[in-house]
Parts: sequence; structure tokens; C-alpha cells
Amino acid sequence: MHIPQARAPRLPRSIMPRRRPRQATSEIPEPPREPAPTLGEAEAARYIGMSAGWLKKSRTARFRSEIDGPPFIRCGARRVVYRRVDLDAWLARHQEVGGPATITESSETNRVEVPEVCRPCESHAL
Repeated sequence: MHIPQARAPRLPRSIMPRRRPRQATSEIPEPPREPAPTLGEAEAARYIGMSAGWLKKSRTARFRSEIDGPPFIRCGARRVVYRRVDLDAWLARHQEVGGPATITESSETNRVEVPEVCRPCESHAL
């Protein structure tokens, strides 16, 4: 006895999704937009690598004399924005360069010589 297998029901053409032909676009694509000149609190915190809480604290009258935070603009009662140029200038003012002054490599012994300030002493023995 042969049992016919059930076929998947076929959708009527009226229900099947239609393919839309591609239309040639003659529009000129928009040039990439420049970044916004101002940033909100969370965006500014990410931009300078600090937390939003630190920025909020640096704006308070109590800590302004202790914390040198970036300049801000208050827009209304709650909104605070930071100009990107002010953040760049603030970052440049607070940039520090650290590390050993000179590390030289001796070509005769093929060893790297480290300055005295980096050599371990008895009090900092490993």
C-alpha cells in the first residue's frame, strides 16, 4: 500500500512577497557629517576618558577650587554641554609625559642599559 506524502502548502501569488526592481539612483550621496561641536555629559566623559560623575563633581561650586575640570556651558536648568575645542585644550593642558629619560642599547654587548632611576635597589627587591 502506497501512502502519499504530504506536500507543503503553496502560497497563492497574491500573498507571496513581490520583488521590487532596483531603481537607479542619480542622487549624489551626502558627504560625511562633521562631528558635533558640542557634546553632552556622557559623551564628553567618554571623550576625555573620565566618568560622568567626575564631570558632575568638577562642576559643583564646592569642588571647583580643588578639581580642574574642563569648561562647560549650562543650557537651562539641567542640560550641560561641553565644546569639543574646550575639551581638546583641557586634554592638552593635562597631558603628561612619563617614563625613563633614556634607554640606550649597547651594540658591543647587545644589552639594553637602563638608567639608574629604574634599577631595583635593596628596599624594592623583587
